Amino acid sequence: MSQDHKTKNAYEHTAKREKQAREEAKDDDALNDAVLHADQHTGQQAVLPPQQEDLLNAADLKEVYAILPDWHKDEIKRLRLVPPGTRLNLGDVFIDLRNPAAGELVAHGEETVGEELLVPKHDTDYEIWNKLKATR
Repeated sequence: MSQDHKTKNAYEHTAKREKQAREEAKDDDALNDAVLHADQHTGQQAVLPPQQEDLLNAADLKEVYAILPDWHKDEIKRLRLVPPGTRLNLGDVFIDLRNPAAGELVAHGEETVGEELLVPKHDTDYEIWNKLKATR
């Protein structure tokens, strides 16, 4: 094996180890961040809110059009829904499209989304949120 080939292999091996170390450090940072944001009263680990790309678009569900028949399609497209199985964060506010009469729901931090169609307040502009609150 030539010296150039050995040098290239050593470089590739070093680059691979450095990449793996960066990925492990990134995972450690995420874990540390979750621990730092644990609920101070219960010690329960906080769950970060779903990222915007994790939220579902309400316009993709035909049921939403039946629930909100007077709403324009463009307004429904502005609604995002929390996916089933997502654990809710303590204090986050939602409206359940399947039960709008319940009004604003505040998460206790122990619930997981099941059959509800939850619209998160933190991801909804105030015009749409106020219209949702008026839909009872």
